[in-house]
Amino acid sequence: MQLGSGHRPIGASTITQQVAKNILLDNKINFARKVQEAVLALRIDRAMTKQRVLEIYLNEIYLGEQSYGVTAAAAAYFAKPWTR
Repeated sequence: MQLGSGHRPIGASTITQQVAKNILLDNKINFARKVQEAVLALRIDRAMTKQRVLEIYLNEIYLGEQSYGVTAAAAAYFAKPWTR
C-alpha cells in the first residue's frame, strides 16, 4: 500500500507506534498523522519502560469476540479471569 492510498499500511509499526496510534483520537490515514504518531512514539519511549508500553498494548488491542485486552479475551475464550 502506498501512503495516501486511503488504506492503512499493514505491518511495519513497532508496539510503541501502535500504542501511539491508538492514543490519537482520529483515525485519519495521511502523512501528518504518521508524523504525529512518530513524535508521540518518541515521547512514549522516553517516558515509559518497554514493559509498561507492552502492558498498555496488551490491555487495549482487539482480540476478537468483542474483547479488548488480554483480560477480556481470557474471559471470552476460556470463561476464566486472567491472572498473573
